Amino acid sequence: MTSRAKSSLSNHRARMARQGFVRVEVNVHKEDAGLVRGVAAALSDPLRQTEARMLLRQRFVEPPKVGLKALLASAPLDGIDLDRRRDFGREVDLTPTSSPRFVRAIVATRKFPNGMRRLLTRISF
Repeated sequence: MTSRAKSSLSNHRARMARQGFVRVEVNVHKEDAGLVRGVAAALSDPLRQTEARMLLRQRFVEPPKVGLKALLASAPLDGIDLDRRRDFGREVDLTPTSSPRFVRAIVATRKFPNGMRRLLTRISF
């Protein structure tokens, strides 16, 4: 391409960018090329662009994803009892001395002075 042709092309693209157009390149089957050109022409035609955008958005654009918070806020909650009895479960003693097996395991794995080890192993649990 000559420098004159390059400058003409860059001038044209700059002019189109100032008008709010962007260059888009797509690859489609040969039989769909005319259809895509028609859609592009309708989108760039001021008389048809509003209707073309509306039709394309209705058919091809997914609605925005709604978060859980918005979904719950929009849900009707009439007649639904949301109060719940507090259940604290059962009492569990989690102190280390509560389990004889735990104490024996600690004595077996830790390094104690000999007298202390004998004393701890003699204690009946």
